[in-house]
Amino acid sequence: MARLGALVIAAGDSKRMGEPKQLLSFGSKTLLDLAISAVTLPEFDRIALVLGANAELVREKHWLDECEIFVNDDWSKGMITSIQAGLRPLAASCDWVLVHLCDYALVERETIARLLLRALAPTQPQTQVVTPIWQGQSGHPIVLGRETFKPILDLNPELGLDAVVAAFSVQRERVEVRDPCVCLDIDTPEDYQRALAAWQAREAGDESVVKVLMGG
Repeated sequence: MARLGALVIAAGDSKRMGEPKQLLSFGSKTLLDLAISAVTLPEFDRIALVLGANAELVREKHWLDECEIFVNDDWSKGMITSIQAGLRPLAASCDWVLVHLCDYALVERETIARLLLRALAPTQPQTQVVTPIWQGQSGHPIVLGRETFKPILDLNPELGLDAVVAAFSVQRERVEVRDPCVCLDIDTPEDYQRALAAWQAREAGDESVVKVLMGG
């Protein structure tokens, strides 16, 4: 049976936000709490969390026993270094790894489960990359197959993950989802306010408001 890993990336310095985005409040939880909760699923054999900037502060503010924690000291060289830092220890024991960026923490568990299902039962046997699509827009998280691991680990940080995804374009499957939060990148204070409103609407059970907030 295929083994699945989840890789949560929360290593950036949140320069555009002006404060550590991992600690942004959503009720009694933080953005990082939501990101980890989204991947706390029985399907995953391992859950890894990569920290970088503000690592000690983030650890002080969270109970992280459900994760294997890795600190990327090279986080300033680009996000791909954080993906490499988390993928390296997962690569030997996982057949698929879902890369979940903290910036997209509001993605629903059902969406993640659907992406995993497609990875395990693809429409084409050579599939190595699975990405969500909402209203024609590519989103996150993405699921990576074993054949992508070495190219990613060998990748020049200046190129970024898109270079690997592009290289595997023929082996990529796009999954239509109903979750607008796959395209909700929380990067600025304005993004945070929009995300907070979307989260509050979803908590209240008003999915139509979530779509309006996302421009859908």
